[in-house]
Amino acid sequence: MEFEYSNGIIRLLGKKLTILDKTVISFISHVPVKYVIVSGYLAILFGRSRNTEDIDIFIEDKGLHEFSRFYDKIISTGKFYAINAENAEDAYELMKEHGSLRLA
Repeated sequence: MEFEYSNGIIRLLGKKLTILDKTVISFISHVPVKYVIVSGYLAILFGRSRNTEDIDIFIEDKGLHEFSRFYDKIISTGKFYAINAENAEDAYELMKEHGSLRLA
């Protein structure tokens, strides 16, 4: 697969977007801070044939206030929900203590 990189953006040339790709794009369009996608999805994105059940995304910690704005916005879309947190404060504490929040 051909790709180009400039100004911190990777563009995949000629890639047909899958439902998984569209879901990831929909999610990250709401992320207001620096982030990086890691793990198995990267292999899929770049053309490897494999399955994954999750997308791992590390996001920059800008504090509870900024996280709450992001969390409330992503939940209010109706497309995503938290599996292991009741609200933004719980989600932020969970990430600080355990390093992960599960959204579906």
